[in-house]
Order: sequence, then structure tokens, then C-alpha cells
Amino acid sequence: MNRLQSDAKRLAVALLAGRFEQEALYERAAPLVTGSTVWLKRLTRQLARQFANQRPRQRELLNFLQQSRIYTDATVKDDFGIHFFDRPADFLPS
Repeated sequence: MNRLQSDAKRLAVALLAGRFEQEALYERAAPLVTGSTVWLKRLTRQLARQFANQRPRQRELLNFLQQSRIYTDATVKDDFGIHFFDRPADFLPS
């Protein structure tokens, strides 16, 4: 699993940890992201529309993230990183 896949999995775990509504999604994921979070606002809006506020399965969400232009552009253009306690996460949630 490469870094982008493991970051997508960490992000998916955070996104799935509560209500699947735009504001709640953003609030859970924002603390994990370093750099600009403008893309995250757009991504959570897209997620809420795509899944109509219904929590998807983790596999569905991972597929969506990896195919999302918003997510992939952020990984290339922004100071992107998924961090845990102010340092890069070196674990993968199960």
C-alpha cells in the first residue's frame, strides 16, 4: 500500500467515525490534514451529495476518494499530508 492509499484509508476512517453530513465530515477530518483545507471543504460537500448523507461502506468510500479529482489534485498541488498528533501518521488503522 503506497502513501496515498494509506492516507486515503486514514481519512476514510475519520470520515466514517460519525454522522455522514458535510459539516460533521469536515470537523472530523480537518484536524488530520496539514496545509490548506479548502479542498477538504469541497470534498466533504461532494461526499455528502454523492452518498446523500448515507454512510457508505469503507471500501466504497476508499474507491470514491481514490477516484476523486478533488482528493488527487490536493495530494499533488497542496501541502498535503494526513497527520496524527502534529506529525505524519506512521500507522494504518485497522
